[in-house]
Amino acid sequence: MINRADADALVEELRHDSDLLRSANLMDYSLLLGVHNQQVATSDLDVRRAVPDAPDPGPGFVVSQQVNVPEYYMGMIDVLQAWNLSKRIERWAKIVLKGRWAKDVKDGMSAVEPNAYRDRFLVMLAHQFGLVDT
Repeated sequence: MINRADADALVEELRHDSDLLRSANLMDYSLLLGVHNQQVATSDLDVRRAVPDAPDPGPGFVVSQQVNVPEYYMGMIDVLQAWNLSKRIERWAKIVLKGRWAKDVKDGMSAVEPNAYRDRFLVMLAHQFGLVDT
């Protein structure tokens, strides 16, 4: 789990990114998360220095092992979809022709104007990072 300060900083950075996309009239983007476990060798770690209260194991006792350390990569993808006449018609058609009149249904579609898309994107990120409950 990500700590609160890091989650706040990450959501703030994504707020700036999504504000830029909104100002360019773009919507329908996503956050891509990649995780790569990397093996890191811990060698020549003297247990007596690492754990001062540990019993003395004798001279020259060292710990050497391989541990998996995750590295995380994030990026916003699919950022080139403009809110244009085509997207407005798509939204209208889905609402009228497919009967998606209910507010929660029509607000959940991908074809929403950039302000609403950005707001929904940030709320879901804050929820995923444990900053708010839905």
